[in-house]
Amino acid sequence: MAEAATLEALLANLPTPAALLQPVTPTVDAQKSEMHRNAGNVLFKRRDWKEAAQKYSSAIRCATLAAEQPEQSQLRALAFANRSAALFELGMFRESLVDVHFAMDNGYPDDLMPKLLRRRASCLLAIWKDASRSSLVQLESCSALVDLDDRNQNGKDIVETALKDALESVKGTEIEKLVQRDVKEWEKVAKLPLKSTTKSKSEKEVWVIGQNDKTNDRRLLASSNVSNGTVVIQEAPTASVLDPKFYNSRCFECSSALGLAPQCCDSCVNVWFCSAKCKSAPFHTSVCFFLPHITQQQDLLSLKLYFLLRDVPSLTESIISLKSHINDRPTSTIETSLSHFKTLTLSLNLPENTPILLTQLFYRIECNSFTIKSTSTSGTNSSSTVETKNQTPIGTAIYARASLFNHNCIPNCIAFFDPNGSIRVQTCRDVAQGEELNISYGPMAGRMNRDERKQALKEKWFFECRCVGCLGQQDGGAVEQSRFLKAFRCPSIGCDFPVDVRDKVCGGCGVPVEDSLQKAKQTMMKAMKVVDYVQANTVDESVAVEQLQTALEAASAVSHPLSHQLCTFKDVLAQMYADTGDFNNAGKLIASTLPTISLIFGEKSVEHAQEMFKLCTLWYSAKNFVELKEVGPKCLDLYVKLKLDEEEQNELEFMLMSL
Repeated sequence: MAEAATLEALLANLPTPAALLQPVTPTVDAQKSEMHRNAGNVLFKRRDWKEAAQKYSSAIRCATLAAEQPEQSQLRALAFANRSAALFELGMFRESLVDVHFAMDNGYPDDLMPKLLRRRASCLLAIWKDASRSSLVQLESCSALVDLDDRNQNGKDIVETALKDALESVKGTEIEKLVQRDVKEWEKVAKLPLKSTTKSKSEKEVWVIGQNDKTNDRRLLASSNVSNGTVVIQEAPTASVLDPKFYNSRCFECSSALGLAPQCCDSCVNVWFCSAKCKSAPFHTSVCFFLPHITQQQDLLSLKLYFLLRDVPSLTESIISLKSHINDRPTSTIETSLSHFKTLTLSLNLPENTPILLTQLFYRIECNSFTIKSTSTSGTNSSSTVETKNQTPIGTAIYARASLFNHNCIPNCIAFFDPNGSIRVQTCRDVAQGEELNISYGPMAGRMNRDERKQALKEKWFFECRCVGCLGQQDGGAVEQSRFLKAFRCPSIGCDFPVDVRDKVCGGCGVPVEDSLQKAKQTMMKAMKVVDYVQANTVDESVAVEQLQTALEAASAVSHPLSHQLCTFKDVLAQMYADTGDFNNAGKLIASTLPTISLIFGEKSVEHAQEMFKLCTLWYSAKNFVELKEVGPKCLDLYVKLKLDEEEQNELEFMLMSL
């Protein structure tokens, strides 16, 4: 392979690194563990179970290394036991059971063991009761959690054994009656049947892999007519890594948000895991003490893929077949990467040729990876009725099948990310049989002008985009949509052509616009400063409304009526109106953004659906059922077709019941 030969030749001429990376050993802090545990105990007595659990988690983290010292060996067990109590009070019985198991494994004091055994039995009893009410299948998985000697015990035996152990340990103590009560309850619960789950049938794939006749590149084609909102691909990442900024709030292995029972690494305590399963994944142990040195996500993902391909060689072809454009890059850039990975290779004591494979993986990641995003909502305060959806990048992932999607500035598919990092790609319009299925790599016709899109795609992905949006061949002028992102008014009276910041003359009437644009941009900057100030500071609501009204008036005077930048002003002002209880004026502002959102993103777009949902919540709060009746059904229909947030769908259905 020419690529490998090029890398091999470059690597041979690289000098040996002057210094290797040194493992970072964490410090032991038993005193902090005790401090956090005591704080948790205070919160527990106040019945603040959630905050108590978080304090106990901090105690576990600090106690993990201290447990290696004989005199501090019980600290970790005590912290796990305390957290199990808080989780039990919160009804998180499975998580509580795991912590009970850890406490028992870490030298929990014998004199306190009866309470722990009783909690263990109570957890198992509660889990069984839940299994009899819901669609949980069996309790056998709990045997793995509590590490029983006989893993072949069935669910009933597990519960009965736990209750028997608890009853024997508490004889003559104050909690004996509590365990006896559990035993009597178990006699009733054991007779309840467990409901079984039925596996959902796998849907037939709606795509086939084709080939571009001109470039020989792979592409995904619709194997039949595909309707809007159809899920094309749904898959877990082949490999993914978390942005280091989120090491304290998300799982290192799967990127899920941490619950109240996270588990930290037993060696470095630099990262958290959401479960025992994620903690047992092998990758972290390979980089554990070197993790503070590996701060770039692409480097970390290259290493993770390297170890994955080493352990699962069958994946190699699907990953190496992805585009890397190594031969299109400057030699100096490739040498820098090889040198960097040579240092990593020697530091981690990996095979001599590893820098070549790591470099190959690095550039395939650069060209084919996806940014994992987490959806959150924001308002001006915690009780805000008007909420804006925010997409926060939290990590990077490679998906074996989703990587086959080619780019289009006007895509027919859109990617969503589940909390565990899985990707779901679904159509955003009807797609005909044989038509290529595509997504946007980032640049889109509605969000960037054509020249900016083409430059971004050429610089990062090394191709000249020739989609209809870039060639100007789409009916309705998709290229012109980008003009409305930051469109200004033409100074000529009666001309409604959207003036772009780069224009020298108006494209509609030919009037020179450079001088008026300069003044308009200054006006917009001043108005935006008002918005930024209100959002960043605590301002009296009535004062904030007045300031934002003035800013919106100034921005409206120089902006095209359909300019997307006006939507920012209207959103923030609508939030303020809603916070003061003026839902009607808030609704009018959001309603005025819909023509712009529809124009730029499309009437059947996710963005249009979410803006309509925002409007529905305002009309409902204002008890303006006439307006709600107009927009609500359209919004619900779009949510169903696009398979958007189910909770919001349920909210819409509830609101429409009032009509």
